Order: sequence, then C-alpha cells, then structure tokens
Amino acid sequence: MPDSAKLLRATDFKAAEGEKVGGRDAKVLRYKLGTLGVILWLDARTHLPLKRHILSEKRVVITETYKEFTLDPKIDAKVFELPK
Repeated sequence: MPDSAKLLRATDFKAAEGEKVGGRDAKVLRYKLGTLGVILWLDARTHLPLKRHILSEKRVVITETYKEFTLDPKIDAKVFELPK
C-alpha cells in the first residue's frame, strides 16, 4: 500500500482517574493516534474537551487548552444533555 493511502488509526483507548482542569471535574482518556500518544481531559458533565497532550516517545510535543466555547443555545445545549 502506498504511504499516501495509509490511514491514521486511533487505538488502545483507556480511561484514567478523573482530575481537575481549570476548576472543572474532568474525565481522562488516553489513546494512540498512529505512533503518537494522546491524553484528553473531558468535562465530566458536558464531555467538551478541556485539555489535550500529544506525546511522542513519552515526551509532550503539543499541549492544547480549551477555555471558551460558543454554543448555539437553540441547538447545542441539548446535544450535551442525556435523555432521562
């Protein structure tokens, strides 16, 4: 298969202990994206991303922190509510 046809695969998903990020309770998810490792912190209530580390050879290469979200209250607010 030529290099241009290879897919980037996400594998090895693992949940880790929860943590606080910016004063919010967060769930932590670890996974592999190709050869890179990824650690993702998700808001425990809304599941919106709060922070992400991308690692190469056990070293943080990129850190992204998300602080603000603009959600359309007519559409987006209900996306994050679980049905009863």
